[in-house]
Amino acid sequence: MTWLDLDQLDERADLFDSLVAVTPEVDQFCSSSTWVIPAARAAFSGPDSFIRQTDAGIVAMQLAAVADNQIAAVPLEFGWGLAAPFAGPDPDRLIGLLARMWSDRRAYIDMLLISGIPTDGVWMRAITKRFLPTHRIGLGEECVRRIASLEGGLDGFLSRRSAKFRANLRRSTRRRLAENMCIDYHRSGDPDAIFERILAVEADSWKGRLGEGFNMDPGLEFYQRIVSRLHARDQLRVLFIQRDGVDLAFVLGAVVDRSYRGLQVSFRDDYSSFSLGNLAQYELIMRLINEGVHTYDLGTDMDYKTQWGEETMSTRM
Repeated sequence: MTWLDLDQLDERADLFDSLVAVTPEVDQFCSSSTWVIPAARAAFSGPDSFIRQTDAGIVAMQLAAVADNQIAAVPLEFGWGLAAPFAGPDPDRLIGLLARMWSDRRAYIDMLLISGIPTDGVWMRAITKRFLPTHRIGLGEECVRRIASLEGGLDGFLSRRSAKFRANLRRSTRRRLAENMCIDYHRSGDPDAIFERILAVEADSWKGRLGEGFNMDPGLEFYQRIVSRLHARDQLRVLFIQRDGVDLAFVLGAVVDRSYRGLQVSFRDDYSSFSLGNLAQYELIMRLINEGVHTYDLGTDMDYKTQWGEETMSTRM
């Protein structure tokens, strides 16, 4: 077995992601190097890695102080709890690897916190089989993602939306044209320049004006690193809505294996009456369909996302 630090895992990013791609019942984008390595670097200064590679795959975690000054092994992305720490096709073997890792470091690790797995399924069966005879196992909060199918093209997508939703999109599109707003869509280009444009809109959004936007750390570093990694892999997708050369709104995400994962949507607060967030997503969906994308993953569920997606994916810590 090979112990790795975060830099060494990053050097193996392609291998790691190929293993995540065959890992059952996990959010494959949020468990990939594109998500977890920027999260670890942004949230932890020189994270104390707890990463091991064998022929079974890779378990990728880090150590963190939790309640009552106890030390826990936690996923590399610990803030949202979206990432599973496992990369490989066999849950029983990977849970066995995790158990051996903990045994080797048991002197100073009090507990394991595992996120990104369903309440039922292959991972819980492997965990309970290995740990339940000798340990306490608790369930944390549920994390729900909202997903829309793009099967059937634009007509198929719209047929699964309400009549009111479709009417609002038509009205927003007419208003955009009447206001001389245009679409600027990017699959490539200078990632630093694109990110600066994104930050300018975010700073002028309602979240940015309240000091709650991702235009400041740790979100700033996290998304900057993600944009850079996505661009290097030709996975970055960004759509802006502009008027007179000024960016008014954007939608930011990634295309991986014909699936789009949304990351951020934002618009300038002075233009909130134009429904630019919805309009930007709609314009993006049209372009994704033309690209052959079949799934639109909106990320963590929120009330407004129910009108966009008909499917959900749930995991727990």
